[in-house]
Amino acid sequence: LDAAGIGFVCTRSSDGAPCCRVMDVRRLDDTRLSFSLVTRTCTRKAAQFAADSRVTLAFHDPRAAGENGYVALSGRVREVVEKDARRAVWKDSWTLFHTAPEVLPPDSDVLVYVFEPDRLELVDNERWLRGDWRPVTLVRTRDDWEPAPAP
Repeated sequence: LDAAGIGFVCTRSSDGAPCCRVMDVRRLDDTRLSFSLVTRTCTRKAAQFAADSRVTLAFHDPRAAGENGYVALSGRVREVVEKDARRAVWKDSWTLFHTAPEVLPPDSDVLVYVFEPDRLELVDNERWLRGDWRPVTLVRTRDDWEPAPAP
């Protein structure tokens, strides 16, 4: 996750179809594997977040020419509205396209979200975590990550 930096944010469109886009997201410093992301009120993703907070973030592992695998995190987004809380999860590179939280007017169209996953799927072709091609799947418990029940 630290090597990727850019992820695919996948939502559900108004007709129910999957909708993915590449975004510059910020990994937060916690054991929950949380991320923050930014958008504007006029975007499809803002409407999709409002309609269904379930989201998947997917990251391709760029090491070794990208042959190492991926991680997909599924969970929910929640909007961050308080100015100090926005600043705490802000990524400086976003200021190139969006007004920084400390100078946002009250009627700003900039939306900041925190994504908190409850499921993780990992493929690491370098380490072969399961001994074969199948992903390792973990689910979030109250305080930790545990293996998902077998399908």
